[in-house]
Amino acid sequence: MKPSLDETVPLRTAFVIMQRYLEFYWEHTGRGGEIGSLLSDVQMLQDGGTADPAALEDWLTVAETVIRGGQGPLFMQLTPKP
Repeated sequence: MKPSLDETVPLRTAFVIMQRYLEFYWEHTGRGGEIGSLLSDVQMLQDGGTADPAALEDWLTVAETVIRGGQGPLFMQLTPKP
């Protein structure tokens, strides 16, 4: 059974879901270089970090922005426009 869009998961689980989705996308769209590079950066290591430590920190910044309603230091509006 597919999870509900309203299901709550820990941020680490959400990060792994995002990484696996990107991998799925990459596999099904011809393995483009830019997505491949991103996948390398977000690869989870055994110590719980990512291959590029900044990738997890950047992702957590975006997660915080979304959780706080789409406002924050990012140069984007994360809430849908009417």
